[in-house]
Amino acid sequence: MIVPHRRKPPPQGGRARRRYQRRCTVERTIAWLDNFRRLVVRYDRSLTISERIKLGIRTYNRLMKLVLERDDWQCQKCGSLENLPIHHQIKRSQLGDDALGNLLTLCARCHMAEHGHLGFAGKATQTANENLARGRHLHKAFR
Repeated sequence: MIVPHRRKPPPQGGRARRRYQRRCTVERTIAWLDNFRRLVVRYDRSLTISERIKLGIRTYNRLMKLVLERDDWQCQKCGSLENLPIHHQIKRSQLGDDALGNLLTLCARCHMAEHGHLGFAGKATQTANENLARGRHLHKAFR
């Protein structure tokens, strides 16, 4: 961009100066439109976020228990019975609600894979296994 810093003085020639002024106008217009778009999106989100019902802690815990009972206390992808967090199919940050249809029981590994974090966890687990083979002390998270 050439407009915000204006370190170089504008060219003095006719064609170069007109081109410079045109670029400045275009860049200012694009910046204004981007800012306007952000404001509109922020305004729309504030309207829709306020419509979503936020559950209290007790109600949310009851709902989690209902989801676990519905899914027979096992992961719906791999069938594991250990470490079962509840997964929102449509994220709450993307205006997903706390309804039974949007909640799913997944084990921790499948849950991390669903969110795309499994690559990091897999590498950490591999490093921990290598350290264990070498006889090094493991971090408490991997015990």
